[in-house]
Amino acid sequence: MRRIDLQNTESRIEDLDIRKNTGTNIVGVKTADGVFEVNPGPETILVSGMKLFILGTEDQVKQFRKLFLSSNNNIK
Repeated sequence: MRRIDLQNTESRIEDLDIRKNTGTNIVGVKTADGVFEVNPGPETILVSGMKLFILGTEDQVKQFRKLFLSSNNNIK
């Protein structure tokens, strides 16, 4: 499991097609004020300051980082 700190984002999980594009699964999110949600639904909105917990192989996590966390392409 990997923790990803989100920046510059405001997107619904379902709009990102994370599993389709990377093979990773979101197993939890933690809001900036400390509220933890296990197995967030597709309607969950990811916003800056959240921590995203994902499961996947090393290659899948690398793909996630490449697609969504590069300096030119943050989750939008």
